[in-house]
Amino acid sequence: MAPAPLREPRTPWWFIVIILLVALPTVTFIPQAADVVEQARWLGTAYMGWLYPAYVVISGICAWMCYPRRRALAWILVALVLLTDIGLFLTVAL
Repeated sequence: MAPAPLREPRTPWWFIVIILLVALPTVTFIPQAADVVEQARWLGTAYMGWLYPAYVVISGICAWMCYPRRRALAWILVALVLLTDIGLFLTVAL
């Protein structure tokens, strides 16, 4: 009799909640950041308004996929998204 196949490790639900909580401020910054991007259009930075939400979504997906095998990398991705959220908040709010 053959041994049962090993189960692929999964990302725990609490880490998925952390990813969502870190990515959530992106939704609130988009209207505020759109005004800043519009004012800076003369600098040629019109694409930056779409680049940041794409970065947050891609980082969240990568962190979710990396967690079962490379936990340190997943935490680094979450920390980077958190730092960029703080940086965008300081840029837009101040």
